[in-house]
Amino acid sequence: MDWTPVVLRKRVEKPVVQNNKPNPEKEKRIKVYSKEFSDAVQTARLSKQISQSDLANKCNVQVSVINLLELKKGIYDHTVANKVCSVLGIKVKKNFIEI
Repeated sequence: MDWTPVVLRKRVEKPVVQNNKPNPEKEKRIKVYSKEFSDAVQTARLSKQISQSDLANKCNVQVSVINLLELKKGIYDHTVANKVCSVLGIKVKKNFIEI
């Protein structure tokens, strides 16, 4: 044979790591319902003698969403908070906290 085989290889560039420390500005903070908001919702719901399932139906959400909201374990959703406030007729200044 008169020729030699040619092998083409793609160059692999290594990523440059500048800093391994986490940047707190880039970290996404999670919003959860505040204790004040959760307590206000539960108090208003109980004073109007509405069950969690009735409130969920009126707000067009699942019962688990209302349950998590009252347990202060749900991730904050402003549309749900606005619906609950309008159905119960309450106003709370601080609906969420960031963690």
